[in-house]
Amino acid sequence: MALDFHRKLKLIRQIPKPLPPRERVNYTLENARPGGLLEIENTLHLVVGQTNYMQGKTPFKEFNLVDIDTGKKRFLEFGEEDELVINFWHTTGIPLSKIEYDNNYFLEDHGIPDVRSIKLFLDLCNKYDDGEITYKGQTLYFYESLQATWTGDGKKETQKAFNKHRYWDFLPFEAEEDNEIDLGTPIISVERWFGDNEEQDEFDVNYGYRIAPEKAVVWAVGNGK
Repeated sequence: MALDFHRKLKLIRQIPKPLPPRERVNYTLENARPGGLLEIENTLHLVVGQTNYMQGKTPFKEFNLVDIDTGKKRFLEFGEEDELVINFWHTTGIPLSKIEYDNNYFLEDHGIPDVRSIKLFLDLCNKYDDGEITYKGQTLYFYESLQATWTGDGKKETQKAFNKHRYWDFLPFEAEEDNEIDLGTPIISVERWFGDNEEQDEFDVNYGYRIAPEKAVVWAVGNGK
């Protein structure tokens, strides 16, 4: 859905002056900052925020993005593991209720019946390195779960006091190694943000896929933090 005139105008006023086309090849995502402009898969996005965190032992950056045509919120995260990994979270804010699972998935192999809590189900996925969910009729298989910690740099995604979160990634096929995930492979990521107690925890569900570095072009660097 397109933005209305006034929201579009407000967004346009925030768009920085683009770099000349010949200069853009000299900049990478590492150079980008809030206030910058990124072309991701042929669509321009304004960088409205940045979060730096440790994902396991790997430093990652995540940009909060706004599609300048639709106003849709998206995320782009990247970090250097064995190679540069860029995840583009194209659809964000999916209700946790849209994720379905079999209550008795862990019954046959582990003797755990009737799991009615999504929190417990996800913890069991992590414990047994196994699990399946369904989203929009598609079965996705548990791939990995790691805890991420905010480093103190950049603005957190939420104003609440969430410094840590754990994520669970699910793929449309079973995989054990990172090199089995091709560019464009759909990923559902369930994030649990830890509050001061379990009742304050919050969940985010995002859909996305990995993209090649050349699919994220810096049009303007930005000058925010």
